[in-house]
Amino acid sequence: MGTEPTADMTVEQWDSKYFEDFVNADWFKKFTSTEQNAMIHVKEELVDKPGNKIHLTLVNELIENPLGQNDLYEGSEKSVVMRDFSIEINEYGMPLKFKEFEQKKTPISLRQVNKGALQTWNKKLHRDKIIAAMTDFYGTDNVTKPLTARLINGVTVAAASETIKDEWLGLNLDRVLFGALLGNTSTTDHSASLANIDATADKLTPEAIDLMKYMAKHPTTGKPKVRPMEPRSSIDTSDGYVLFAPSLCLRDLRNNAQFQQANREARERGTDNPIFKAANYIWGNVAIYDIEEMPILTGVGASSIDVGVCKLMGAQAIGVAWGKRPKTVTKALDYDRFEGMAIMQW
Repeated sequence: MGTEPTADMTVEQWDSKYFEDFVNADWFKKFTSTEQNAMIHVKEELVDKPGNKIHLTLVNELIENPLGQNDLYEGSEKSVVMRDFSIEINEYGMPLKFKEFEQKKTPISLRQVNKGALQTWNKKLHRDKIIAAMTDFYGTDNVTKPLTARLINGVTVAAASETIKDEWLGLNLDRVLFGALLGNTSTTDHSASLANIDATADKLTPEAIDLMKYMAKHPTTGKPKVRPMEPRSSIDTSDGYVLFAPSLCLRDLRNNAQFQQANREARERGTDNPIFKAANYIWGNVAIYDIEEMPILTGVGASSIDVGVCKLMGAQAIGVAWGKRPKTVTKALDYDRFEGMAIMQW
């Protein structure tokens, strides 16, 4: 890949400023932290240590009933259920170059142009990988199966086969809501479940958000809850989650009469947490964000309507492991006639 000025970039026709295409750069930064309550939990141990894989240990909530004065402790012991999740690092990079002679012909700093383009590219890459982590097909039967049995190829929604989709649905029945009703789910048939979503009753509504939050807090017996990003702190508060929705789904929510009335008369102002203050909307302590890059599944619903993918997220929903933070490198090429510049990370 090369970057060279065209005739329109000469000093006669160019201003000394340049414009880059708009990119939603590193939009998920506010959700990212090394803290365990963060939605995107970052691990950096591999930056200073050898290895290409890091393991996250997630501990299930202890929900057993207490023993009383007449109960024997010995023989009644329970085991804390721990789940292992591993992240393998990979190398990602992008090299560019420009000709030193072309720099002579323009007041624009080609070094800054290339560096800015690389930084924007890298932020977009990070954003896209976060969205992919939300929407790829992975199994979550973290209680009864080892890691190798839980993984279902890690493919995108668009690329997944019907077999993969059906297997994924079987492992995630307590985490998936098709449209507005639990009854829309066909137990082992992902495509049939999507086909039950219609254009009238299955839009994104306040009731659907309430149901998603309820499902997060009340999983199938033996399965872990979706831990909130902001746990309930008093009797007059509730657990806080984040909902990412495509723009078209958010349009439907805005047009909902109940939602419109709530925003006119009793709009929730959120908490002191900046994640909630920055949200497009808040409903039931669920911070709702418009993410235009969230997947839209074309023609899969009833009467071949399009279906948007929304994600209700809690703490440690996504893990990110760094082996090397993004770094830009420059190098002289071809006897200093070209300057190369690259960004790389692990």
